[in-house]
Amino acid sequence: GVPHANAANKGRKRAALLDYERGECHGALILLLPEDYERVYISEGGGRGKNQGYEEIVVTAVPYDTDHPPVLAVAYRARAHARLRRDPAPSERYMSILREGARELGLKPCYRKWLEDHPVQQTPNSALQFVARNNMLFTVLTLFLLDMPFLSRVQSFWLYRAYVPPTQTSIVKRVVGGTITSLVLLPGASIGLLLRMSMELTGTMHPKLREFITR
Repeated sequence: GVPHANAANKGRKRAALLDYERGECHGALILLLPEDYERVYISEGGGRGKNQGYEEIVVTAVPYDTDHPPVLAVAYRARAHARLRRDPAPSERYMSILREGARELGLKPCYRKWLEDHPVQQTPNSALQFVARNNMLFTVLTLFLLDMPFLSRVQSFWLYRAYVPPTQTSIVKRVVGGTITSLVLLPGASIGLLLRMSMELTGTMHPKLREFITR
């Protein structure tokens, strides 16, 4: 388990997230070669200076087996500018990956139960999924290729103001939130769709990118 960094969450609204009762993060440590770690670092947006969303921190990992001493490890934490005042619920797909991994690793039952009980954001309707997937291309274009993160920040600003947590029981609020979300994503999705069609026609769509936007 890794002790929870409460200071990182100070001043944030966490209504959509369920805190683990012991304030810990459970998981596994992976020993990587320097070149492999570099690949992971880049894949998580590292090397982009002030625009990268994560920072490396050193944590103390305490093994389940008390015969082994605690060890220091490197973990990623959202940088101050990338943290949200209100955390949205994780997607159903994301949580299913965490739950499956927890079972395979044999994490403590109480921690696995916490993962199972954690609220998730329901999968949106097919129309909104189509819009969101094409908007991903717009995000890749502006964030990584053109190095224009402010466009994504403007979009994120409005998306999180339209966000409706899965615990919201009002159908009207959910419909309004979904409608506003679609309208916010539509301009970027339109550009992304044109870019997608262009890459498909010219055969320049990278297989990994295609997999990313269709999964």
